[in-house]
Amino acid sequence: MPTLPKNCLTVEGVAEYLGVAPLTVRRLIQRRKLKVLRIGRRVAVTPAALEKFILDNEK
Repeated sequence: MPTLPKNCLTVEGVAEYLGVAPLTVRRLIQRRKLKVLRIGRRVAVTPAALEKFILDNEK
């Protein structure tokens, strides 16, 4: 199984960081609101993508 880059987060890691359920993160990815790296069947979120998502969604 391919390994994720060390600085990337999993769906579960992003969910914990944002304080939401993993299903919410998967929906954000599916709706293309949160960009990801796809490595085989695995999904990883880079710190830059997470930062951009947060900045784009600040009120």
